[in-house]
Amino acid sequence: MIMNIKKYMVPVLAVVIGLGLGYWIWGGGEGHAHEEEVAGAEIYTCSMHPQIRQEGPGQCPICGMDLIPVGDKAGTDLGPGAVSMTETAKALANIQTVAVRYAVPEERLTLSGRIAVNEDA
Repeated sequence: MIMNIKKYMVPVLAVVIGLGLGYWIWGGGEGHAHEEEVAGAEIYTCSMHPQIRQEGPGQCPICGMDLIPVGDKAGTDLGPGAVSMTETAKALANIQTVAVRYAVPEERLTLSGRIAVNEDA
C-alpha cells in the first residue's frame, strides 16, 4: 500500500509545483482591466473581403492583405456594404451626387442595376 502511494507521489508533486510556478510567473500579477481594452478596441477589416472582422491589426486570412480600421473618424461603423470617402477622395475620384427626382429623360440609356430605398434615412 505504501509502495503505491510513493509511486504516485512524485508525478502529483511535479504537477502541483508546475501549476504553482505557472501561476506565480504568468497569472499572479496585478489584475487586468478588460473594460479599458474593450472601450479602446478597434475593429479591423480587409478592403477586399469586408466580411473579415477582427479586433486589432493583422492580415486577411483569405488574401493576406493588411487589415484596415473600420469606421470613420467619428468612430461609427458604417457596415460592410457602405462606403465613406473624404472630400479630397471624392474630388480625386470625381464622385458626383444629385437628389433623385422625376423627370423626362433627354436621352435613352440602358444600364443594368438595382435601385433600392434607403430605409435608414
